[in-house]
Amino acid sequence: MAENGETITKRATCPVCGLGCQAEVAATDGIPVRIKRAQNGYPPAECPRSGSAMEYHDHPGRVNHPLKRVGRRGEG
Repeated sequence: MAENGETITKRATCPVCGLGCQAEVAATDGIPVRIKRAQNGYPPAECPRSGSAMEYHDHPGRVNHPLKRVGRRGEG
């Protein structure tokens, strides 16, 4: 576990397109500050979408929790 203010880097799966590319995520106090494609990860080619992973993560319109239906099924 990192101390306050310390940045740690972990490997994860890129959330952008669903292909499952490996990414390196740098986080400070549990909040991602940089997401980039892992140098020796899958796929070997440079992905143009990996650069937008932080924008995707921080987008205000992103759904962060399950949506619940209001009313009966089929209404609305």
